[in-house]
Parts: sequence; structure tokens; C-alpha cells
Amino acid sequence: MYAFVKRLIDIAVALIGLFVLWSVFIVISVLVKLGSDGPVFFVQNRLGKKRKPFSMYKFRTMVKDAEHLKAGLAELNEADGPVFKIEDDPRLTKVGKFLRKTNLDELPQLINVLVGNMSFVGPRPALPQEVDRYDKRWYQNRFEVTPGMVSLYHLRNVEGVHKNFDRWMRWDSYYVRHRSTLLDLYVLASAARRFIFRFFPQQ
Repeated sequence: MYAFVKRLIDIAVALIGLFVLWSVFIVISVLVKLGSDGPVFFVQNRLGKKRKPFSMYKFRTMVKDAEHLKAGLAELNEADGPVFKIEDDPRLTKVGKFLRKTNLDELPQLINVLVGNMSFVGPRPALPQEVDRYDKRWYQNRFEVTPGMVSLYHLRNVEGVHKNFDRWMRWDSYYVRHRSTLLDLYVLASAARRFIFRFFPQQ
């Protein structure tokens, strides 16, 4: 019943979101295109439930061919474990910095949710090359569920970047073991609250 309700909510909210936000998609698409050379969308191969690969969509936030520049920035990596993250990534465009700060770059994942290879709530989808470097077997627990746009860990992480990979995996494992409709609603409400306060900060 939980899985059925979760999927029903995902489809309904994704359809509503795409219908309501179509004009926002157009505006962002124009800004991304005018801001720098390259495509509007960034499509990346990720691993979903049962490690099934799929294409995840985002608005492009970096310069063209950013993936090829990654190797030269290895010493700037601020994340722990197999993850590559730089809080102030030099590859980000001006428009991209705003999209990342507001999480608007994630909006195209509404398409992933509608298709079914992502959900609104769940562990963030992993890169294949990161999964190949998992050094603990229980890290694989996160592949028991559909990955999400918002994860429980990202609501709890206050460090800005993933400086403790093991803690990240523990939060994902906690979600997998305790997943429920109430927990999903809590994560969604908390994420919505955080998003609103980014545009309308408390005085």
C-alpha cells in the first residue's frame, strides 16, 4: 500500500508541477542558453533502484565540457569518500551559481519522477563510478528503493558539502529501513520550508 500511495503522489505532484512551472522552465532555459555556450539540459547517467541505470536531467549549471575539466580540479575536492564536490566550483556559470543555490537546476527531474526512475523522496541517485568505489557492503542498501529528488540526509547535512560520506550513507540506510508515508511527508515539508526561506529569509 505504501509503494502504491507513494507512486500515486509522485505522478500527481509531478504532473501538477510540470503544468504550473512550464513558464519557469522556459525562463530558466533562456537564461542558461544566453549565459554560456552549451545545451540547456545536463543529462547524466545515474544508478536507480536495483542499480538500474537511467538518464537524470538537470538544467546545465557549468561551462561546456565541464566533465573534461574535472580531472584537473581533483586537489580542490572537498568531499569525503568516492564523491567529488567543490562548494565554490570554478566551472559554475553565473546563472548556474544561482540555480544551484536555489536548487532550481533540479526541476527537470520532475520528468524523471513522472517516468518512474526517480521519486520525490529517497536517496539521491548515485554515479556509477562512485558506486564502484563503495568500500562497505551495507552502502548498497540505498539501491533497495527508488532514488529521490530530496533525501533525508540532505535535510540533515549542515556542512554544505559531503565531508562525511559514511554519515551520508547511514542516513540513506535509515530512510530505507524506516520509509513510510509520514516520513516522506516530513521530508517534503522540510524541503519546501527550506526552499521558501531561501527566497524569503526570516528577519
